[in-house]
Amino acid sequence: MKAILEFNLPDDRCEHIIAVHAMDWALSVKALDDVLRNWQKHGGHGWTAEEAIDNIRNELQGILENNNLSLDMIE
Repeated sequence: MKAILEFNLPDDRCEHIIAVHAMDWALSVKALDDVLRNWQKHGGHGWTAEEAIDNIRNELQGILENNNLSLDMIE
């Protein structure tokens, strides 16, 4: 069985890029989940809510960068 995705470029540029990089996005979500689970398991960080959000966002940006992804790819 084959599945063929078609895109009307340049109109569907964003959808095309997401589809092409779908595995990288999925692996990035998995990596972030692993980090969050590890933080939760080991706890004791003593972060405020704002610090926790900053740390999560920084971790996400690093993971995306390591996978050659950027939220700017999504318009």
